[in-house]
Amino acid sequence: MARPSAEAISPAVQQAMRDAHLLLLPDTVTPEAVDVLLRQRVDDSRLLEVGRARLGRRSSISGPFRLDDDTALAVHVPGPWNLAYVVQAPIERDVAAFGDIADPVQRAWWMRLFADGKPFREEGDAVDLALALARRLGGALRIGRRPVLVQPAASRLLDLTVWSPSWVGPGRLLAAVARTLPGAAVDLGGAAWAGPAEPSPDDEPLDVGQLDVLHASDDRLRLAAAVVGAVNDGRALAAPDVVDGYEVLADDDLRVAVTYEDHVPPWVRRRLADRTPDAGPLVTLTVGWLPADVIRLESEQPPFTFQRSRELVRPRVRATARVLAELTHGVVTDADGFEVDRYSLR
Repeated sequence: MARPSAEAISPAVQQAMRDAHLLLLPDTVTPEAVDVLLRQRVDDSRLLEVGRARLGRRSSISGPFRLDDDTALAVHVPGPWNLAYVVQAPIERDVAAFGDIADPVQRAWWMRLFADGKPFREEGDAVDLALALARRLGGALRIGRRPVLVQPAASRLLDLTVWSPSWVGPGRLLAAVARTLPGAAVDLGGAAWAGPAEPSPDDEPLDVGQLDVLHASDDRLRLAAAVVGAVNDGRALAAPDVVDGYEVLADDDLRVAVTYEDHVPPWVRRRLADRTPDAGPLVTLTVGWLPADVIRLESEQPPFTFQRSRELVRPRVRATARVLAELTHGVVTDADGFEVDRYSLR
C-alpha cells in the first residue's frame, strides 16, 4: 500500500485501512523518527524510502497517511489523531491464550482489544511492534475491523539493558554502582565465582590433527589419536563448572543481571563493530526491578500502589544504566528493544 495524501485516499484504500490495524501518532512525529525505531526491530526496513516495510511473509507497515476530518471519520479514527501508519497482517487469534495472562487486569485489557482471541504468529508480532512504537512515540493503536482505540502506557517499561563489547566482573560492577544501588551485593546462585572461561596454555586441547590420523595406516598413530582424545576428555571432565553470568541484587528489589547474549540486534552489532569485529555473543547488563508482585510487571493498568513503587525506583534504574553504559561504552535499549540515549538517563 502506497502512502497517498489525504485528498487521494480512495474508498478502496479507506476500506483497507478499516480492515487493518492503524498506528496513530502525534503530528510532531517525523517519518525519520519512525524509520529509525523500525530499523531497530526490522533490520531491512525501507519504510522511509518507499513508504512500506515488510514485517513478515504476509505482514507489513506502510505510511505515513495524513487524514483529513472526513477520511478519519470514514476509517474510524477519532480526533485529534490525523497521522496514521497502516499495519496489515493475516488475522491469527487464539482465545485460549487469554488464560496464559496471569494478571486479570491485563487479561481484560487484551480481551477488550481482541474479543475473539489474542493475536499470535505474524499478527501477534505486528501488533506487538505497533504497540511498542505507539508506546515510545506517544501514539495509539486502532484495532482493525473494530473501532477500538488503545494507548499503551509509556510508564510500563522500566528495565534497561546495556549491550557491552566486553565482560564486566562482579568487583568492577559493584564499585561502579555503589552510589546508585544501595545495598548491592553479588548473587551467584550458590555457585563459586569462576568468571568467564579463560583457558591457560597448559589447558589447551591437544591437536589431533597434527597426528595426520585421516591418512594414517599405522596402528601406532591410531593409538596415539585415542590417547589424545582420552587426555582431552579427562581435562574437560576435571575442569570446574564456570559461571559465565551473575546478578547483583540491591535494596528495593533492584537487580543487575549480567550474561552473554548470542541473539544480538544487527544495529547493535554495527554500532559496536569497531570493538567487536567478530559475530560472537555480546555481554548484556540488564538493570531492572523484580518486585514480589511480578504478575503486575506486564500490566498496562496496575494498581496505583504498584505504579507508585515503580516510579520510586525508576530514577535509580536509569542512573545505574547510565553508569554501566559509560563504564562499558555500550549501547542502551529499553524493554521493547529500542535505543535509549544514555545522556537522557538522568
